[in-house]
Amino acid sequence: MWNAATVALSTPDVLRLVCGFQSGMYYDMRAFRKLPAACEFPRDAATVDAVLTPWLDKHGLDRLPVLLACVVKMHTPVVEYAIHFDRFDVLESLTEMGRRPCDASANLLVLAATQGHVAMCDHLVACGYAMRLTDAANAAALRGHVQVLALLAHESMTWVSKETLENAVWGDQVEVLVWLFDTWLSTLGILQRKKLTERALLRSVRYRSWGSTKWLAQHMQSTGERDGILRTYLQQQDPIAECLLTDFLDRSMAVPLDVLARASPSCGLDKLQRVFGHFDSLAKTGGGVQRRDASMQCMVHLVANPTTGPTLRWLVDTMDKVDIDDVLRHHGVQALRSVLLLTPHVQIHHVDMAQFLVDYGVVAVELMRAH
Repeated sequence: MWNAATVALSTPDVLRLVCGFQSGMYYDMRAFRKLPAACEFPRDAATVDAVLTPWLDKHGLDRLPVLLACVVKMHTPVVEYAIHFDRFDVLESLTEMGRRPCDASANLLVLAATQGHVAMCDHLVACGYAMRLTDAANAAALRGHVQVLALLAHESMTWVSKETLENAVWGDQVEVLVWLFDTWLSTLGILQRKKLTERALLRSVRYRSWGSTKWLAQHMQSTGERDGILRTYLQQQDPIAECLLTDFLDRSMAVPLDVLARASPSCGLDKLQRVFGHFDSLAKTGGGVQRRDASMQCMVHLVANPTTGPTLRWLVDTMDKVDIDDVLRHHGVQALRSVLLLTPHVQIHHVDMAQFLVDYGVVAVELMRAH
């Protein structure tokens, strides 16, 4: 009789029932008390996983209600754990307990999209969960989860924006770029589409996302958007980007002179020399009228910028004197006046420009007049 009573009282179910009337915490749940007061996913995912997964493996889902009753702070972390690690069994158990997992956090769709859990995203959307939809899409774009994006787009396209495109570029996700161009950019007006495409190309260079750079440049070349490729080429200084973009700038293309001229002060001497050497229409021999027009337009912008002395001297060495005089006749005095109006400690850095202007005929009387 004694042995039977001992066996009965020592069974796990009876022991837990007895312990339920005692104060304190169950031994198997003490580890949860050591977790941060407010666990945040995905930051604390590994920490929660290290405690919760072994506990579930040992005790099973049947003990989950006891955990949530004993350690109240664990409700939201358990829900986010289920989403982050794609644990439908945990999510279903919470639902059967009468709890509402979708009300636990505003981050659920973002967590599922970040991990690329398509079925979990589908479940959340089917439940009417739509919190932080744009953030979820951006997270999916950054990590290349095209199926998640397609699922979200099936419900609505309101979340798509230039940030989605930029995240795809940042993550160098070419497959996402292709999807965005097919499903979203193709629905936009021509001007807006060109603007966003060029912006994406420039961002790809800055992020050094070379797969995206190559795909975007190839796309722009095929759609006749070479002006945008040239603008990006002139704005960047990365040798890898320069090498990639040069392949998409045909030597025989008609160079948009306004693009070249506006960029000439900032692109630097070496870059400008390479541009003039690359295109047939800008060649020193055989360039003809376009070479002359390009030189004069670039000179107008260079003269207006007092920091471009060396670049300007190189350019005028390749020009006819009549063209130099023509530019200085219209812009020389104003350029010299701009230098003279600088404070003395700034002027010292622009002596080369002032000397150039004087050497080419902006006479001393104009210096007096500028004061």
